[in-house]
Amino acid sequence: MKIHEGVEVIGHHVFCGCTELEKVYIPETVTTIGCSAFYGCKKLKNVYIPESVQYIRPYAFENCIEDYQNKRICSFSDIFD
Repeated sequence: MKIHEGVEVIGHHVFCGCTELEKVYIPETVTTIGCSAFYGCKKLKNVYIPESVQYIRPYAFENCIEDYQNKRICSFSDIFD
């Protein structure tokens, strides 16, 4: 899924429980990822998080990315090439 350019904040719980979500591309305009924004997205494997993101609120990726507990969030600039 590609979030539209111009979006500045991914709100709290916006994609919470989207169990079929596998890839997310966050544009350079985003500065904040809200609390539990992607909570429970069990199939989420690839997330591009640009340097523009200054705040990742608590539980943003909880219960989704397998290695989240180990602080290894996948971030690939080419997942949508």
